[in-house]
Amino acid sequence: MISAALIVGGFDLSGSQLYSIHPYGSGERLPFCTMGSGSLSAISILEKYYQDKMNVDAAVHIIKQAVLAGIYNDIGSGGNIDICVLTKKGLSYNRNSYKNETKQIVGHF
Repeated sequence: MISAALIVGGFDLSGSQLYSIHPYGSGERLPFCTMGSGSLSAISILEKYYQDKMNVDAAVHIIKQAVLAGIYNDIGSGGNIDICVLTKKGLSYNRNSYKNETKQIVGHF
């Protein structure tokens, strides 16, 4: 079986909206959400630092930290971060705002 999980964001007459849509069709409207194998690490950062009415720079910084937590705490996560910022004024897309060519596992074995 093929399935997809989506995070969908945008604007309507009520303001900004963010939805999490799960593979079996259920969905929920949330102030923030994560998906994927590194999502437990990422959500811990968002739960601690998210605030309503954040400015774009602060929000992007927290998002980047959340994704990095997922990258470094989950061996199955990738090593690059692309950040897309959607505002009423338009779209800003930053490919490879973080790129780690050599994800390393640190420890004694």
